[in-house]
Amino acid sequence: NGGHLRCVLTDLRTSDETAQNQRMDAVKEHAQAETSSLQKKATDLHTAYTNAEKMHAKCEADENAITPKVNEALKDYEAKKASWQNFRTKFAKFLGPDGNPIPQTNPSDRQKLTQ
Repeated sequence: NGGHLRCVLTDLRTSDETAQNQRMDAVKEHAQAETSSLQKKATDLHTAYTNAEKMHAKCEADENAITPKVNEALKDYEAKKASWQNFRTKFAKFLGPDGNPIPQTNPSDRQKLTQ
């Protein structure tokens, strides 16, 4: 026992072959994760595209249904506007700028105009 201490060293480093296999496994896992992520994005984009196509088709159908009604309403508006202008022209001497009968108008005529 002369005061000597024994020490045992163990090399914990991995061999080149094991390190290379671990790197290959890590690269495979990373590639698989990336592929899975890209597949999910592609599926999400396809779903969004399909929904957009459906919405576009619905909008076109709505437009095709509404357009004739709008055109008919415009024609009706123009006809009523022309009728109103014709009325205003015929009775301009009886009506003021605000469209109400002027006070000098005969009371019986004024009553007929407001009916």
